[in-house]
Amino acid sequence: MPFVSAAGARLAYRGEEEGERGVVFVHGAGQSSLTFLRVLTLLAKDGLRPLALDLPGHGKSAGPAPASVEESREALRTFVTAMSLDRPILVGHSMGAAVVLDYALAYPGDASGLVLAAGAPSFAGQGAVVRMLDEKPGAFQRDFAARAFARSLSAGDALAATKELLAAPPEVVRKDFAACDRFNVRHRLGDVITPALVVAGKDDRVVAAPDAKVLATELRDARLVELAGGHMLPHEQPAAFASAIVTFAAELRARREGAPVAARVGPR
Repeated sequence: MPFVSAAGARLAYRGEEEGERGVVFVHGAGQSSLTFLRVLTLLAKDGLRPLALDLPGHGKSAGPAPASVEESREALRTFVTAMSLDRPILVGHSMGAAVVLDYALAYPGDASGLVLAAGAPSFAGQGAVVRMLDEKPGAFQRDFAARAFARSLSAGDALAATKELLAAPPEVVRKDFAACDRFNVRHRLGDVITPALVVAGKDDRVVAAPDAKVLATELRDARLVELAGGHMLPHEQPAAFASAIVTFAAELRARREGAPVAARVGPR
């Protein structure tokens, strides 16, 4: 994996060196850029430049892991700046959606669009997960596997995917969920000026459907796409997820050029 060094950080990433528009992916709690592996391959074929970041302390990036969503936001900005990306599209999954939202609030106008996948305006209530990690760490992966994937996936396959994707050390996973527990921008959604695509899984049992709809209705400029699948949409539905991003990127390009938007090809 390539690395970029800036502001005292050594950040690992997956992605393409060329493309018309940068699309930066930010992973969820305890995860890494591996979550988006299938999506990156698909997007590279559409003229985009997909780049998936390992946050500090995750994947191949040096630590320590961020202690807050705000610290993750600054790591993301360091990466965007170091890669010389001009108003990229920012894609966040789960905790990554919180990071991307916070970025848009802190740096309005720095991104051309947001994709908020399996996100929510607040992740308060994750204290129960933190306690589980403290008291019954062995139960966490089984609990996550049982809730984070669509019911159509077998228990064995869900657990195998969880072990592959949630590979961060226990102390990093705990830190991430503690950071999520403190995240709440519900009262600030109207301040986000960046166009957004909210992507929700129809069988998501981690983020409630009303939370996705709050994002879509209270953000100034947003629309909602619902896909078959659970919380782990980039892994479960990579083709549909990539298609939604391609369509969104085309919509943003049409806005910039003042052209009519072509018929949408992404899932609705």
